[in-house]
Amino acid sequence: MRLILIALVALALVAGCKKEEAKPPAIPEVSVIKVAPRDTPVTLEYVGQTESSHQVEIRARVDGFLDKRVYTEGSLVKAGQIMFKQDPKPFQATLDANRERLHSSRRGCRSLATILPASSRSLN
Repeated sequence: MRLILIALVALALVAGCKKEEAKPPAIPEVSVIKVAPRDTPVTLEYVGQTESSHQVEIRARVDGFLDKRVYTEGSLVKAGQIMFKQDPKPFQATLDANRERLHSSRRGCRSLATILPASSRSLN
């Protein structure tokens, strides 16, 4: 019995060691194009960072709220060019109040002009 078992194991080992015949490799599919000479433009692309030669600081000369930014970010601007629009309401209110003070002062001057000649005659 032992001999039969050893013979079966040896047979299994010999059968497992049998070399299989190698299959020929499959032929791969490839695409083909025709090569023809032609002019190709040379273009170079680079990644970089730029910095302006003129750094400017933008500050408001008056108080108020901005309504609109008139310029486009990154565009060229000229000296004196309007860059922002402000809310005109507070400025209009101040202008109206100062005009009223001016008219009131002019009325006071006119009334003094009528009183002064009469008082100067009474002094003489």
